[in-house]
Amino acid sequence: MEFRAGRDTYGLARWVVGQVQEREQRADGPWIKVLPAYSASDEDAQWVRQDDVRGAAGPA
Repeated sequence: MEFRAGRDTYGLARWVVGQVQEREQRADGPWIKVLPAYSASDEDAQWVRQDDVRGAAGPA
């Protein structure tokens, strides 16, 4: 899966390959904890809104 990780110098969305660690339903909608593929540590995992994820299939 990929998650939106900000914008590049041209103002376009920057997508990063990652792995789903957890899913959580919050008051403001579904969130997914993702670990970037380039990471060597679970400390780099971050929570992103499900709307900012593409290619995620089914629950983790």
